[in-house]
Amino acid sequence: MRQRISLSVLAAAVSLAFGPPAAIPDEMAPPAMERFVLVELFTSQGCNLCPDAERLLGALADRNRRVVPIAFHVDYFNTPWRDPYSHPLCSERQREYDFVYPKPKPLEYGLYYTPMLMVDGAQSVNGRDRPGAEAAIRQALLRNPTVALRASLRIQQTPAIGELEVRVAPISPLVLGRPLRIGTVLRDDGLTNRVLSGENANKTLVARFPARKILLGDVTLDGPAEKALQFAVPLNPTWTTNRLRVAVFAQDRQSGVVHQALDLAWPSQSHRGPASDRATKAMKPIPIP
Repeated sequence: MRQRISLSVLAAAVSLAFGPPAAIPDEMAPPAMERFVLVELFTSQGCNLCPDAERLLGALADRNRRVVPIAFHVDYFNTPWRDPYSHPLCSERQREYDFVYPKPKPLEYGLYYTPMLMVDGAQSVNGRDRPGAEAAIRQALLRNPTVALRASLRIQQTPAIGELEVRVAPISPLVLGRPLRIGTVLRDDGLTNRVLSGENANKTLVARFPARKILLGDVTLDGPAEKALQFAVPLNPTWTTNRLRVAVFAQDRQSGVVHQALDLAWPSQSHRGPASDRATKAMKPIPIP
């Protein structure tokens, strides 16, 4: 297990105190939705334990269509080998989990290690612990979604940009008034490369679901009305689009718990043009080169 000993600690704790939320009228509540589970793997090609974890992530997703997988390649093991899918934002996301996670964790390095799985922002599991991961996913699938998510994605060819609209509405009154993070991750799959140095030297690795672009937006639901966000996703022309998919999730910004997730394919080149409905808020992407 690879670990990062020195942690960046946030300056101030976040208050979780809230008053009782307002009720959502029954006739205005969105219909019940199928639960999808966000499964995040924090990984690195500089870690010799991570290839097993990436194979496990692939198996978990291949077995259950309601698993929405993302591999976040951290940058803190980029010596001597630089992971081509790594980015500081991936390490930052793992650090945020370490800060807000309320359950027991290793005292020495917390949740800042590879390989580490996070299931729905609520349960951390060692990245090679298949029984633990399967149990956490089963438990997450039993929870009812507390928000309704829907998304539409179209592309324009010049320049190559995906126009993504995400709409979110409350199902449970428990989410009213709480700040939500709407995350959108463009991810690839089945990419191979040969590692030339480090713990995996002279191995050819297969990357399952590596994050290519990360887009983040914030919203607060203050009533039963649906809210929308729009994202512009620039596309690298060297990528093979038939392997690209987009993971979308709604997450409590303070607790890290994921309320719902969804997964959609990148559309074909023939399906292009602007989204039919304009969103209420435009967001800029945070790119991963």
